[in-house]
Amino acid sequence: MPISMTAVLMLLQAQSVSPRLSSTGFLSGEQIRPYSYPVTGGKFFQVVIDQSGHDFAVKIFDPRGRLLGNRDWRWNGTETASIIAPFTGIYRFEIRLASPSSFRATFSLRHSEPRNTTAQDRALVTAEAASTEIKALAISQDKESLEHTRQKAAASVQLWESAQNSTGLAQARNAFGFVLNALGKHSEAREQYIEALNLRKSANDRFGEAETLHNVAAAYSAERSNALALEY
Repeated sequence: MPISMTAVLMLLQAQSVSPRLSSTGFLSGEQIRPYSYPVTGGKFFQVVIDQSGHDFAVKIFDPRGRLLGNRDWRWNGTETASIIAPFTGIYRFEIRLASPSSFRATFSLRHSEPRNTTAQDRALVTAEAASTEIKALAISQDKESLEHTRQKAAASVQLWESAQNSTGLAQARNAFGFVLNALGKHSEAREQYIEALNLRKSANDRFGEAETLHNVAAAYSAERSNALALEY
């Protein structure tokens, strides 16, 4: 039986969970920080994490406690975790470090108001999930696995284009370039990196820009073009 939003808000109050628009926190080791939000079924909802130079991951749980998805599609910078609520209730977003560290890592978090879902929103949710998978697969050293990842990475570029999201598109091109470079396709990798770099410069994304500049230099170094690598 569907639950009303009034009932959700009463439950939210009983759980002493505050749906504040923004907050700041820190984590170390395997610590987890949960945030809960009421969302009406069918609505789009998004949490935005400023990773402050660290790498955080998000697990999303539906009101019944079932895992709805994972989000970890950027190594640093601003990362989103978006959902289209399958039904009304309180959704839990658990923030953790992608790789446990003894150092204290700070992050800031904000969220959108639930709203009607658009075609771009649906593409965005799919793109985040796809890029999360690619980020995990990209570290593989096996050529056959990397070739499979290359196909997924190429598809993710189209997903982010459909979502009309420049931050995600820059990351998709950066990750695509990373995979191409690992496959020895250094010239093709640089083409993707330059596209990502232009997007990140336009967005004043300093973390992303530094990451992509490093990758361009790595692609040149792989071809023993050290003089060109030093330009980046």
